[in-house]
Amino acid sequence: MSQEEILLTTQKMGEEITKVLEKEDNIPICLVVMRGAMAFASDLLKQIKTNVFVDYIHVSSYEGTTTNGVIHLHFDVQSDVKNKTVLIIEDIVDTGYSMEYLIDHMKALGAKKVLVATLFDKVVNRVVNVPIDFVGKVLDKNQFLVGYGLDYNGLHRNVPYVFIPTEEEVASWDKELAERK
Repeated sequence: MSQEEILLTTQKMGEEITKVLEKEDNIPICLVVMRGAMAFASDLLKQIKTNVFVDYIHVSSYEGTTTNGVIHLHFDVQSDVKNKTVLIIEDIVDTGYSMEYLIDHMKALGAKKVLVATLFDKVVNRVVNVPIDFVGKVLDKNQFLVGYGLDYNGLHRNVPYVFIPTEEEVASWDKELAERK
């Protein structure tokens, strides 16, 4: 996905989200899932034309190019979500395990409504059926993506577009990580 495609996608999603959030009777909380959704959320939030609060949560389930389904909560939401509408902003929904955890966690904290916005919906890998309200792009192939917040063991989040790395690129990143860590 090129920078231009990303911009058009965030503009379209921002318009859709604005139409929904501006009807809420409270100021919604946009909950950015760190670290991956950081770049996407930064661009998406600029396109949401209604007042929102912004907060962060950090969960992980990936190691390298795979997930084992075990969710680790590294940093919890700081806002009081009780009786609020929460929009979870995620870079990619893959198996659904992390998103299921996040939705359940927000509901357990008393959120009135939980909505989900993701840049990529990787339906081909879905194990847990989770509701996704706003989708940038549906992925119907099981390919590992890097760039624009998506990483390989922490590398390449800062690339301004999304790409599928080659086996050679992954091998060179592993080598660099071993040498420079």
